[in-house]
Amino acid sequence: MRRLASLVLPAVALACVLPARADGPPVAPPRPEPAATPRAALEAALTPDLRGELAFLEHLGWQLVEDPSVQDVTVVEGRPGFRASIDEARAAGDLRIRVPAGRGAAVAPALARVLPATADGVGSRVAWQQRLRPAAEAVGRRLGAAADAGVYKFPRLLGITSPLFMFSPPGTSWVERGEGVWVPRGSSAAALLDFESKPSLAECLVGQTVMILTMQRELLGDAAFDEAYEPDAVALGPLPGFHATPLGRHLADTSTSPWQALVVRSSEVGTADAGSLIGRYGAAAFHGMTGLLRDQAGTDRCNENIVVVSISAAAAEAFRTQGFARIGTLTQEWLDLATAERGKFMTAAKAAPIRRRIAEIRADPVLAELRVYIHPYGITTVLDVAEKKLKRDKRNLELFPYLSGRDDELYQRYRRVWKARFLRGAPVPR
Repeated sequence: MRRLASLVLPAVALACVLPARADGPPVAPPRPEPAATPRAALEAALTPDLRGELAFLEHLGWQLVEDPSVQDVTVVEGRPGFRASIDEARAAGDLRIRVPAGRGAAVAPALARVLPATADGVGSRVAWQQRLRPAAEAVGRRLGAAADAGVYKFPRLLGITSPLFMFSPPGTSWVERGEGVWVPRGSSAAALLDFESKPSLAECLVGQTVMILTMQRELLGDAAFDEAYEPDAVALGPLPGFHATPLGRHLADTSTSPWQALVVRSSEVGTADAGSLIGRYGAAAFHGMTGLLRDQAGTDRCNENIVVVSISAAAAEAFRTQGFARIGTLTQEWLDLATAERGKFMTAAKAAPIRRRIAEIRADPVLAELRVYIHPYGITTVLDVAEKKLKRDKRNLELFPYLSGRDDELYQRYRRVWKARFLRGAPVPR
């Protein structure tokens, strides 16, 4: 089996764009000159868009390999979400497109048929989520530090968490557009970065949106992010106005996309616990997931909007087998045990097994090894949140995932801008 990636044509040969004609719009980029290598001949037979799709897949970690054992193009997703990294996935044989050996341009029609579906498939989505984790770590640390420094604040009213929506964006880089919705005045990337250094006030849903958008800026860089995200796509504000924005509309209407939470097909929603559906694809499938840690009793006092930063393999496996309901089951038992421990006539002998069980609950991976970003706390664990809510409010928690097409839109914007910049020879994320 021979990798064709090593025979790739120079990028400049693939990405050059002819100047605009005097009498019309720019013409399509030229096909690469025919060459002796199978890889070059194969790419020469693809359309520009498909060459961009192939380059994007290789950016995500896919490998195009010659394989004498196959008679047709064969896509092998493997299990990239169960690997610690893309390098580990590649070493395990995941993310491979196998093509018959020595056939060059003759393979192009078959390859053309599989490239778009492969780029839109679960393997590519999870490979992209492998990139989300370091972005979430970096952005979560910076936003958490800004909150700790008193720059990026959570609204309070009369000394308590405000029950009213309050939002004050940073600096002069934002302008109000009605219904309390604010959009960047200029660069979308620069406006988001202002949350890290200039005074601002935001509740946790806006904080969640700032986090996921700044993660995209972290992945793309300023220029590509501004190209991918027009000001309206970076809009922030209360739900009625936010639901009318390009990203917010997905939270108001789950029928906007065939994909929910990035890796769950809309037709699968409701067939099982969402944690089980996502957990089929490994720990990486949870990276960047958004949701709400909420009070099972239905009050608003304990609601926290979250972005998943990282999750252990053990926690992901527990969600696969038991669903997100595992969090509610454990925190309910913890609350019941804590209540019993405070009961009348409690003795040390009676308390000992209660405390042992509470210690076991606290060590459970779905609590201790699920790290999330919450404004204004920064990066924390579900265990820390549960403990605070139990002690302060005597409440147990459940995880309500945001199943919507918002994650798919983030992925598709990344995909479109990457390909567009590659084809015209502009810098692309590495």
